[in-house]
Parts: sequence; C-alpha cells; structure tokens
Amino acid sequence: MKKLLAFLLAAVVAVSTVACSDDAVAVVNGKSITTKDYENQIKFTKWITELQYGDKIWDTMKKQDPNFENNLKEKVLDSLIKTRIFIDYSEKNNIKPDEKQLAAFKENNKKIFSQPKAKESFKKSGLEEGFMDKYAQQAATMTSFMKFIQEKSKPTEKEVKEYFDKTAEKVDASHILLSTKDKNGKPLSKEKIEEVKKKAEDIYNKAKGGEDFAKLAKEFSQDPGSAVKGGELGTFAKGAMVPEFDKTVFSMKVGEISKPIETQFGFHIIKLNKKEKEDFNKVKAQITQTLANQKAQELAAKIEQAAKVEKFADKIKDIPFGTEKSASKTEEKKEEPKKEEKKEEPKKEEPKKEESKKAEEKKDNTKKEEPKKAEEKKEDK
Repeated sequence: MKKLLAFLLAAVVAVSTVACSDDAVAVVNGKSITTKDYENQIKFTKWITELQYGDKIWDTMKKQDPNFENNLKEKVLDSLIKTRIFIDYSEKNNIKPDEKQLAAFKENNKKIFSQPKAKESFKKSGLEEGFMDKYAQQAATMTSFMKFIQEKSKPTEKEVKEYFDKTAEKVDASHILLSTKDKNGKPLSKEKIEEVKKKAEDIYNKAKGGEDFAKLAKEFSQDPGSAVKGGELGTFAKGAMVPEFDKTVFSMKVGEISKPIETQFGFHIIKLNKKEKEDFNKVKAQITQTLANQKAQELAAKIEQAAKVEKFADKIKDIPFGTEKSASKTEEKKEEPKKEEKKEEPKKEEPKKEESKKAEEKKDNTKKEEPKKAEEKKEDK
C-alpha cells in the first residue's frame, strides 16, 4: 500500500499558472491551483495507476484501507502544492526545462499512446490531449530543479572528513537491561529504583566472575529485542544509542564488561564484543552521497517553508475520485431517450382518431343514402 502510494505521488504533476481565483483548492505565492488542475491530477493518477496495475487495484486498496480515496485525494493536493512551489522557484531562478529530459518525456508519451489500450483508456479518463504535453514540460523543469538542488548541496572535503570521523568507528556490543519503569511505562519509586540498581550490580558481579554473559542476558534482561539473542545489539556507529550508553561503549576495550550505567530506560550492563574502523577511501563516495542527499532535502525543505501557501482542503471533499463524474453524465444521457419516448406516446393514438372519423363519415353517407332510397320507392309506385 505505502509503496503504491509512493509511486502515485512520485509522479510530477501538471499545474497551471493562474492568478489567485475563487475556484482555487490552494494558492501558492499568489498563484492558484484551480479545481480543474486538481480534477485533472486525480484523473491522471487514476489513469496511470490502472495502466500499470489494472482497474482491480482499487478493490485491493479499499480492502487494505477503506478510507484510501480520501487519503489519496489529500496526498494529491499536497503533491500539487509542492510541485507548484518548486516550479515557481524554478521560474524565479531562471531554471529552464532540461531539453534532453523533455525530449525523452515526449518520446515516452508517444510510445504510451501508440498502444491502443492506453490511448483508449486515456480518452475514457476525461483528460485533454494537451495535459500530457504540459506534464512533460513541467517534469523536465523538475529534472532541472533537482540538478540545481544537487549542485548546491555538494558537501566540502572538510564536511566529508568530519562525518567520517564521527561515524567511521563502529562497535559490536551486547547488553543486559533492567528497566526502571513499570508495565504501564511509569517510572518506579526511588526505593524500587534502588532495588533495581542493586540487582544490576549483582548481575554485573556474576558476569565479571566468569558466568556466561549471553545466558545472564536471556535470564535477566528486560529488553525484549535483544534478550532472546543473548543481549546482542549488533554493529552500530556513534550516535546510534542514547548519549550515556554511547559514551560508555565507545570508551571500552574489546571483551570488557561495564559497571551498570543508568539511562532513561533503566540500568545497562554492557559487553564490548568488537571494535572496527572503516577505510576512508572505501567509504568516501558513500559518505559524499549521504551528505549530498541530506543537504538537498534540507534545501528543498527551506524552499517549501519560504513559500506562502493557502490550502483549502474542504473544497476537495466533494470532488469525485477518478471518472465518477463522467459516469454519472453517461447515466443521465441514457435516461434522456426514455423521456422522449413518453412524449411520443400520444401520437400513437392519432390513427385511431382517423379510423373513427372514417367510420362517422360512413354513417353520414349511409344516412344520406336512406332518403334517396325512399324517394326511389315513391317513384316506382
């Protein structure tokens, strides 16, 4: 479910540049995202998803989350807002669409519409043909925007080295935890904490006395994640644990067992199993990429925070998901002929009226003929 939603919202969305209007679901830096923009994006989301997963995907999603339509509609609006912020930033900073990507997007659109099934489903979606051209233009602009962000986010050699010094050293450790909280997560009384501390010291003495640390952890540790594994925490770098634990474990020698130390979780008895330091040249590229990603996310967040955004989420509540509107219109059209048929029904009675008229005329003729016969009889006499 989460992966699918990520796929839907990863797509760049097409929004128009319109001054603030009453028909807006959101306003970004004085420019509206119109109801039509939003409806088109909903239709596009539905179309592109069904194209990849089939139209039965919505049944699956509904089973997983009965409220998925509303959740998805909200996420689409957030995605439209974010795209509008970045497009607006690009326009102000003269960031042009990436020409290679633009050509690639247009070519991809041609490939999609060369498939009869895709072409037909696009028509049924209710989207206009120009939507995909606008989509390609803005997708290419977003590609240029991301390149701009990445260029601005390159870490310096100093930053890479500092990060290495903080994270290069790693340890493999085990621990035994005695909690200072009750079953409901509330702190124990001072008297009870003293009892826990005394018990932790007894366990420490047993471990120092040569008893198997793993067995002691399985018997006494109240950390459910590591107790079953004999207290093993695996390998981790500096900063991965709470400060008190971190400071102690990185100051220990391999094989050493620490005296009980207190953290927010309780009393820990730590055993250092292994200590290692990575080769700078081997991890430099990975660290550079990690820092670049972090800085890019921070810069993008700053751009978002600097934007002036008004969001009218209440306006999207009544906007149907996908092509429900067009479906209701089709039903209305189907009903129209029935109304016409009712109007035409009286016309069927007209032939009956004509027949009755003819019958009356015959009667009249018969009546006219009767006096003539009477006169003829008189003459015969």
